[in-house]
Amino acid sequence: MGGCDGYNLTINELMDNVDNTGSITVGDNITLNGSLSIGGIARNITNYGEVKNCNNSGAITVNKCSNVKTGNGGRLYMAGLFSNIYAGNYSNCTNEATGTITAKTGLWSTEYMIGGFVTYIGSNSNSDTIKITDCENKAAILCDPYIDASNTILKGEIGGFCAEAYVDSNADTYHVEFLRAKNSGNVTVKGQFTTSGYPYLGGFMGVANYDSLFFTDCEVSGTTDMNATGISACVSGFIGYDTTNWELQFDGCTHSGVVKYSALASSATADDTEAVRMGGFCGYRGATITTHYKDCANTGSVILEGEQTAKGKTMHGYNIGGLFGRNAGNKLTFENCTNGELGSTTKGAITAAGTPSSGITLGGIMGLTSHHFTATGCKNYGPIKQTGAGGSSGTYRSSIGGIL
Repeated sequence: MGGCDGYNLTINELMDNVDNTGSITVGDNITLNGSLSIGGIARNITNYGEVKNCNNSGAITVNKCSNVKTGNGGRLYMAGLFSNIYAGNYSNCTNEATGTITAKTGLWSTEYMIGGFVTYIGSNSNSDTIKITDCENKAAILCDPYIDASNTILKGEIGGFCAEAYVDSNADTYHVEFLRAKNSGNVTVKGQFTTSGYPYLGGFMGVANYDSLFFTDCEVSGTTDMNATGISACVSGFIGYDTTNWELQFDGCTHSGVVKYSALASSATADDTEAVRMGGFCGYRGATITTHYKDCANTGSVILEGEQTAKGKTMHGYNIGGLFGRNAGNKLTFENCTNGELGSTTKGAITAAGTPSSGITLGGIMGLTSHHFTATGCKNYGPIKQTGAGGSSGTYRSSIGGIL
């Protein structure tokens, strides 16, 4: 479903000056027979071509819909411009502030995938590089399931610009280049996720799982806010969860929005949240190949408001950093990166409440790393504040460092 094209759009040459101003709504109170895929401009772009000067200003809403199908048939894809792209060059395309994306849905069996510009970036054997230049999401995103608190919902991958970039090649074959791409829209996620699922939320991208991703002079200024529970929550200003196959590079990128997580009390049988990983740029990195940050800066605050234990549930632990929450992969480097701003007592501030069962790690640059990590010319100016009692067991009951 798309505002201008409703299925697969094959562009071999040019798509220019295409606008959608009409709203798209699915609902109310219906149970769908399969997956739902919505793009303000188009559902799928499957072949190489040039897309430029395309804009969406129509609101996109899924209201009180459910889907109990399993596997791919149980997915929800929503995006301001394109649901899925597999090839092409994109420039000067915008999801305007009026192109709000709202998912007020019921039980969805597999997963939510929501992005301000595009939901899913895949690959096409005829094109090894996708380029996205001077494109922006300005619209707010709200994921707010209406289901009863006794129910749980699926996993979620949600990003202010892109929900997920994914390719299954495990080689340096496919690349995506983001140049001066921006998200200025606020992203808000609510709900109780299943104990076998997860919420991954990024101000730019929910999950990075591509061969190579390059970000140059990209910006996030919108607020990234999660008020939810899940077995493992990753929340950050740029990428929620990074498991890039080959190489991830950030050069000259900035984050100035607020990153915030507050846990809900839950009726789930297991503990609410196994771990919370938060950072201005990345929540959790599991990739084992090269990740490099150069001349990047976070001036936004990172806030964990703590768990609500009215129903006897607690968080297991959390890792929070001005740039990075937790690193569990090899070859991570930071060069001339900063958190906060000289002379400011608020920019880059890290605040953590709660009493997790297995501990807390806070750092001006990174909360915790268990693998190779190099930092050169990096500075933290942001204040760090722990307002909870810290961990009650485990190795890292309360571990705080100005840098790491």
